[in-house]
Amino acid sequence: TETGTVNRIWDWDTLGDGHWTLIHTAKQQGEFRMDEAPGHWYRQLLTPPPVLHIFGAGHVGQSVAQLAHFLDLDVAIYDDRNEMTSEERFPNAILRKVDTFEQLIEDFSPATSDYVMVMTKGHTYDYQLMQRVLTLDIDYLGLMASQRKWDVLRKALLKDGFTVEQLNTVHAPLGLDIGGETVPEIAVSIMAEVVNHLRKQHRSSIALTQTSLEK
Repeated sequence: TETGTVNRIWDWDTLGDGHWTLIHTAKQQGEFRMDEAPGHWYRQLLTPPPVLHIFGAGHVGQSVAQLAHFLDLDVAIYDDRNEMTSEERFPNAILRKVDTFEQLIEDFSPATSDYVMVMTKGHTYDYQLMQRVLTLDIDYLGLMASQRKWDVLRKALLKDGFTVEQLNTVHAPLGLDIGGETVPEIAVSIMAEVVNHLRKQHRSSIALTQTSLEK
């Protein structure tokens, strides 16, 4: 059942001016109820694309940012090196933030729909970032690391009190296994996984909406 104020209907686009029927019914009942509205209704909620937050402005991060731009995703880049986060290297980033990683971690506050990738130089701050981001409600968390490195971090995070369920949501090692070796190939594997996750979320959202309307 979908309920809400009548004003919300004015923002909807329907076939055959169906929204006027729904508005009339809503005025009579004081609310609109899609399950009681005549005819067939299809609803798709449109949400803005997630912002891709990349911690680590190295060569892989740069290539990932380029591919993300081609896929119409906004990118925010974080690093403690001014020269690595320059506009020349990340011309399309909506945010290029330079500070100590301690401060970057403390200030980080993404939206729930956002994606986060951890790929700091030499894995120096990966652990601290994972500790912080795992406490946040976000849609996607990926760590660029070898399986061995992830196994070590995973054990440490479990000792810190994080649950198996929380750690199972982490995409690590980051990227689909396509045998990539070069920086561009690794970036392709990473963004392939992002697209796969993004489309699964989109399909699940539509399926959930259709199911709720059929009840």
